[in-house]
Amino acid sequence: MLRYLLLLLLLLFLFLPRSTQQPSLEEQVFTLSNAARQRYGLQALQWHDGVAEVARAHSRDMITRGFFDHDCPDGTSPSDRLYAAGLRGNYSGENLARRQHTAQEVVNDWLASPEHREALLHPAFTHMGIGIYINENGQHYWTQKMIG
Repeated sequence: MLRYLLLLLLLLFLFLPRSTQQPSLEEQVFTLSNAARQRYGLQALQWHDGVAEVARAHSRDMITRGFFDHDCPDGTSPSDRLYAAGLRGNYSGENLARRQHTAQEVVNDWLASPEHREALLHPAFTHMGIGIYINENGQHYWTQKMIG
């Protein structure tokens, strides 16, 4: 019975329409990132739910286990996480951030960093997912993943 209730809650979460009043932080980062790509003459990336789930899981894992890195303490890499989720591609990239509280702040910081800007603006990428996790103290961990 509990299993069916959890399944019903999951289905409701997945299929209920999102609010049109205010985009989520993830949607804001996605929009701002694509606007930056277009300013540099690049094609906008498409949203990918699977990539976003991998990104959310990494943000949550970093807060839960108390680390901040592309590689997990057990050695799992960004590519390993994508492969474990069944996602394959020729290219992948990942940007991380913490402490920023707005989408504009995090995208500005990524664009100000040569390494992060290079990842965000890589022309081979076609899809993006954003994962944000906020702990009980209001600390934000941001993961942006791109694949192509």
